[in-house]
Amino acid sequence: MEISKEAFQKPRTPIDLQQYVDDAYEFIREHTEMVHAARLKKEPYKTFVEELLPFSAFCTWNYGNRTDVLCSLVPGTPGRDAVVHDLTTDVEHSVEITWPIDGKQIVLEGKQLNESRVREAKVWADDDTTELEKAMKRILDKAHDKSQKDYRFEGGSTLIFVFAEDPLFSRSNQKDVAILNDLIKQIREIDFRVDDVLLMLTQGRGKPKTFIIIKNND
Repeated sequence: MEISKEAFQKPRTPIDLQQYVDDAYEFIREHTEMVHAARLKKEPYKTFVEELLPFSAFCTWNYGNRTDVLCSLVPGTPGRDAVVHDLTTDVEHSVEITWPIDGKQIVLEGKQLNESRVREAKVWADDDTTELEKAMKRILDKAHDKSQKDYRFEGGSTLIFVFAEDPLFSRSNQKDVAILNDLIKQIREIDFRVDDVLLMLTQGRGKPKTFIIIKNND
């Protein structure tokens, strides 16, 4: 199976793209060398995880079973990571995806897993929201950065911020929910030059993704 940036650029319907993502994910899991490279955020696995996976989730969420739209990444195109081409209207909707993370820490943990099959465990009390607040600040800082750029395109545009809930966020923890709601409020106060802004919450592979509408131009 081809796992490459070129393969990510192939236009697919939302269903076909989701099938490709599912098959590619399982294929990568079956090959140790690919898993090791992915943990170190090497390409093309970095793009697969940080762009193609959330983009596929967005296409499924927004377009469902439609067969008249084709979704693909478009690397190297200023102001967008991907496009959704409507075959009926011949209009391209542009999508920019950003996943603010602590990249150095993730690579460090990846090295630990590759070398010893374990990683240093982090333990904190249920009421300790320090790490969650750091994650929220990364998203807010990135939101301010994105507000400095113009993402408007003739066919419309969407800016997606991605946040992985595990292990920092619990939907049953009122303090966590309050922190998330505060982030949403602050992002909504930012003036973006884009049609739509979404916050995507992911609980991990195979679990439903939640999309929160921050800004909607409709």
